[in-house]
Amino acid sequence: MSDSWQGNLLIKLEEKNRALEVLARVDGLTGVANRRHFDETLRLEVQRAMRNGRYLSLILCDIDFFKDYNDHYGHVAWDKCLQSFGELLQGSFKRAGEVPARYGGEEFAVVLPDSRPEIAEGLGERLRRMLQEKALPHEASELGVVTVSVGVSGGLVARGQNAEWFIKEADRALYWAKSGGRNRVALSSQCAPEPGDSHEGHGDPCEPEHDPVKLTGYGA
Repeated sequence: MSDSWQGNLLIKLEEKNRALEVLARVDGLTGVANRRHFDETLRLEVQRAMRNGRYLSLILCDIDFFKDYNDHYGHVAWDKCLQSFGELLQGSFKRAGEVPARYGGEEFAVVLPDSRPEIAEGLGERLRRMLQEKALPHEASELGVVTVSVGVSGGLVARGQNAEWFIKEADRALYWAKSGGRNRVALSSQCAPEPGDSHEGHGDPCEPEHDPVKLTGYGA
């Protein structure tokens, strides 16, 4: 057995191993990162941001009226809808370190290193708008097209803020985005502390307190 043949065999084995490693991190249906890779990435990015005193943001989004869509169009059409949204995520978040992922079912997430929460909010709004403009039919929705609700959390990472904190805060913001009518974006720092609290006299419990942020370099 020649050294050349052995060398080629090793190269092929290494290529196959790398391909398997990639597949182990990817959601088979949508093409974005799977939950396992998301959990690992968020944990590492929280540690890195805390160590270096950097910003970190998380987007958590949920396709609106997913059960009604599945009931109306069937499972095959639902899979195609998820695939289309996965493609939109991959095309929207391509900067170094940005990781779009399937969080579970119809819920997706995006890890945004070195991003202020206001920027992440703007990116979430851009994603919401782009999906609505794709005009994927959804006769069971009031708008007649597929839409998404988005919750955003983030900030300078401090002690006590682990991956679970970011997920909990983004999920809380997502709750307000959905309870406020769906097809909208909410930033956790602008939302009421607890969903069950009374907000009488305070207007929208998750009302933006600033003008939309210009997404420099993103072509908003």
